[in-house]
Amino acid sequence: MPSSGSMGFWWQKKVFPLPETCPLTRRLIFPIGCTGEHPYICHGFLGRQILDQEGLPQAFGKVAERHTGAGISLANIVSNCLPLPHRDMVPKTLEEKIICCADKFYSKSPKKKNQPMTVESIIQSLGKISKEHARRFALWAEELGIR
Repeated sequence: MPSSGSMGFWWQKKVFPLPETCPLTRRLIFPIGCTGEHPYICHGFLGRQILDQEGLPQAFGKVAERHTGAGISLANIVSNCLPLPHRDMVPKTLEEKIICCADKFYSKSPKKKNQPMTVESIIQSLGKISKEHARRFALWAEELGIR
């Protein structure tokens, strides 16, 4: 299991031997928008707003917006009356999927902050939120060769 300080290297060396120039460096900016008066679930799209306003390429904002949960579908937003813009926020590119999956191994919950996360524990946790999220993460874990 990777340590919290080695996420990028773990993904680059163990899962995909990506070149150093790969825009996976966007992983450093996706938590933007995590603080403030809005519910935590809003941090992805708020991060995108900030990055877009700063003039960064759209791909940066999409990484920020699409990493929450295992992505959030428009149907999920509408059916659960989530305080989010009505649009699909599910990762589409390989990079978005990698960053979304990597984020799940590092809990932001104070109770779970130092607990190691496994694929199985992540699927179980996501299943409590949405079976759709759990299935999507399980498919990505298989696709990416994460065990």
